[in-house]
Amino acid sequence: MPRTRSKKRAPASSSSGGASGSLCERSPAALRLISECLDSDDLLLHVLGLLPLAGLGRAACVSSRWARLAASNSLWASLAERVWEGRHVSEACRAQRRQHGRSALRRSLAESEARHIDPSLLCELTWHFRFKRAAGEHWTGSDPYWQGARARTLRFEPDGAAPAQRGGRRGRHAHDMSAACPAGAVRWEEEAWDGLMRWRLEGGSLLRVSHAQLGAFPAERLVRHPPSWGYLFTSPWAVYASFPLSRAADDASLTDRALGRSVEPWQWAEAARYNEAAAGESSSDEEDAPPPFPAGV
Repeated sequence: MPRTRSKKRAPASSSSGGASGSLCERSPAALRLISECLDSDDLLLHVLGLLPLAGLGRAACVSSRWARLAASNSLWASLAERVWEGRHVSEACRAQRRQHGRSALRRSLAESEARHIDPSLLCELTWHFRFKRAAGEHWTGSDPYWQGARARTLRFEPDGAAPAQRGGRRGRHAHDMSAACPAGAVRWEEEAWDGLMRWRLEGGSLLRVSHAQLGAFPAERLVRHPPSWGYLFTSPWAVYASFPLSRAADDASLTDRALGRSVEPWQWAEAARYNEAAAGESSSDEEDAPPPFPAGV
């Protein structure tokens, strides 16, 4: 007769094995037992506040009491503060958190992925500016960021209709800075350029900065910085950030190489046209003018 294969026994669990996994991975029966031990709502809220967001849905299935506490605004307001720590969150979300914590958190998560910025927020924030290496040594040599200090700071100030920036040394090559889009003046802190530059926001995602003498620079395109939920405007030669920039403290996503991936080919085309126009200038008062930006990456 053919021999029958004996079934292998499953290894016996050790006496110290017990229940394993996180709280949200245990069975509802185990959670119900723990619930009976946690008579205090405050204590149970503290425990629920330690769960990951995905675990709250399962915890709410344990009992009506757990469901009530898992939906409480005090819990979601606390969770929102935990998620928001060190990140850019709009004042509207922070105000909403007091009464509607869950909605405020959802709104902030959606806003963190938005690829546009409202003109009022653009003007509300303090921005931090630095050149990229591609701008050339003439510009990076005087940039505090490349000297180991914090980046320059500036504000975009609204002033209604912005007149066209023409008549400067390279002004005839500038884009029309008319009132078709939100615009205003660029105010630098402790910077000789203060009062010489203007800005215009196109479609909430393209920033055009114009200098009274150097003309309009290539457009800055809006991207987001996932670790901080901050805003970044990048171009072939420069970076504007809604959070502090420091060469010693910046993470890998803020290097020139990483930021270069967000610069579109049409931006490089604008940079090439800017340099062609600058090279074509032949007036005698340009002998001491700064050199054109390098064309390479």
